[in-house]
Amino acid sequence: MELDRGALRASILVLLILLCSSCTVRAALPSATAGPQGAAAEEEATLDPRQDLPSGSIVAAASPDPVTRAGIVPTSLSTPNVPSFEAPEELLVWMRRQGIRAIYADSRLSDESPELWALIEMLVGRGVVVGFEGDGGSVRVLLVQTFP
Repeated sequence: MELDRGALRASILVLLILLCSSCTVRAALPSATAGPQGAAAEEEATLDPRQDLPSGSIVAAASPDPVTRAGIVPTSLSTPNVPSFEAPEELLVWMRRQGIRAIYADSRLSDESPELWALIEMLVGRGVVVGFEGDGGSVRVLLVQTFP
């Protein structure tokens, strides 16, 4: 059986055109922004805020390691670095003055500073919004709203 070379060339040309068209269409489609499958909540929490925060933003954390690994500037929420506050609004004013844009909250924060954590929780919906929540709420990124 002899192949018609003209028909073979035409078929190859059509296949190449279809291949190039599919590559062009795929390049124009937006990609999904979901976190990597199987990523730990700590990793997802540090991947997620990078989309919402400007480069160089300060993120307060009791556990600065995950924040540092994500390339975000951490500041400590350990007791010696944070003054004592009576009301949650005082804490919010202080965070805004410090330039804190987000809080990385994990079990270390609630375990080491329960009073501070209680004030932070009272601020959710009142100057602080949940930007990420994972592991049933045990890892959260809270975004500090910058308007007074």
